[in-house]
Amino acid sequence: WCTSNLKPIDCLRILEGRIVSVHMKDKADWGRSEVVVAGKGVVDMDACIKELVRQKFDGHISVEHENDWKDNVQQVKHNIDYVKQRAK
Repeated sequence: WCTSNLKPIDCLRILEGRIVSVHMKDKADWGRSEVVVAGKGVVDMDACIKELVRQKFDGHISVEHENDWKDNVQQVKHNIDYVKQRAK
């Protein structure tokens, strides 16, 4: 959504009750920009996770880090840990 200049939190609210999975990522800026680790970009990741919890979302969340395909394990781990810590 951020790539399309849409606020993810607004989109989650609009789609309440119809979300079956989430591909979560943070971006350096709105529009076409690089992916950054969760919590370091323009997406309000905390608000998005809180909204999913509020909606009792029980689907899966996928994370990746496209900036460095050959060595992105630490960034992916950070993203997973970020979501786990906040989804409690």
